[in-house]
Amino acid sequence: MGIMFMFFVIYFIFGWYSYNRSQSLYNDRINQIISKCEEIIEVQDETSSAFVNCKSLLEENEEPREANFFVMLSSIITNNLNALNIILFLIIVAPSIYWINSVLKSKCIKSYYLRESNKDFIKRVLKNSYSYIWIIPLAIICLIVCCSLTSNFSLYDGIENNIPWSLNTISNPLSFIIAYILRIVFYLLFYVNLGLIFSRKHRSFFVSLFTSFLTIVVLQLFYEVVIDKLYGIFKYNWLLYLNFMDIFNIKDFYGLWTSLLFPMILCIISFIIVIILYKNKQRLLLDVETEN
Repeated sequence: MGIMFMFFVIYFIFGWYSYNRSQSLYNDRINQIISKCEEIIEVQDETSSAFVNCKSLLEENEEPREANFFVMLSSIITNNLNALNIILFLIIVAPSIYWINSVLKSKCIKSYYLRESNKDFIKRVLKNSYSYIWIIPLAIICLIVCCSLTSNFSLYDGIENNIPWSLNTISNPLSFIIAYILRIVFYLLFYVNLGLIFSRKHRSFFVSLFTSFLTIVVLQLFYEVVIDKLYGIFKYNWLLYLNFMDIFNIKDFYGLWTSLLFPMILCIISFIIVIILYKNKQRLLLDVETEN
């Protein structure tokens, strides 16, 4: 778990470093241009084209830019985080469902049957399965801290740079950060729940992982082929919320907290199914013994 956490922290911080590096190069270039123009204005005649051009450039008030938190985060999401959408499911779900699959395959369920109640067994399943999902939120928090320490929260800078969020959203950074992390957690919980559902049916690590991943791919294809087409026709913004793999992009067409509704519903429904499938430990034991 520690290695996975460090991997994501390094990857996210690399995105932050890349953005700050490009921002620094841009500001260096602007400073060089300003310095050169000031030198030209001092030595050139006022009627010369060089003087006129440099004077015009300086009057445009082009100055080095200070990094803005929302602009920085939007850039990192687009250029770095979205690249993880496809593989994130496998990275998180694989270790999360490994324990339950190994228990079912090795018939260790018998020992739990004798020592624990159904309620305690459910708690053990959820504790072991959910322990890996916190890697991503914690890594995101590290990224947000780095962005916060090296940027401003200016509303003007955010709106001027055409960020994908409204003025109302960026005017409350704390609410934005909380909603953003919660949305990621809901999606990850849904993914792990999906893995647990298929683990109960197949009781094979690779089969469970493959079928759950295939399910997500099929759902995403449905979104891309059907829902996206419907949006192109009807232009209903709420259709854009129905994305099964859009983990890092938070939308606020109808308010910031509305963006949590779809992943939260997925999480609750899948959680209820998991409880139903695993609550009867005796039936689970019988199924395992029958299969073997």
